[in-house]
Amino acid sequence: MIYILRDTPTVVIATLAQVATLNAPYYLFKIVSNFNEDFDPVYVTPTEESIHLERYNKFTFNIDIPKGEYTYFAYECLAANPTDENDAEGDFLQTDLLVVGSTDDVNTDTYL
Repeated sequence: MIYILRDTPTVVIATLAQVATLNAPYYLFKIVSNFNEDFDPVYVTPTEESIHLERYNKFTFNIDIPKGEYTYFAYECLAANPTDENDAEGDFLQTDLLVVGSTDDVNTDTYL
């Protein structure tokens, strides 16, 4: 599971390079809502920031989508700026839960 804050740069660590089949791929993340059928998928192509690719991948996400639960799908690509999963020449690598939180509209006086 990945937890990020809405519209806030958040560091994300993943292990995509360990299952990648392409040499030095670019990564594409497709994000779909788990509860809102009208939500159009969001595609993110973060820049690789890790200096130890044999161990982990490091990205910074800054996505402005509503807080909630999503599923992400990670793909590997040859092109630097893929627009959707049809541009993924490599394999589908990973899927998991993505939770988007928000620092605004939090009422600490309300208990559910």
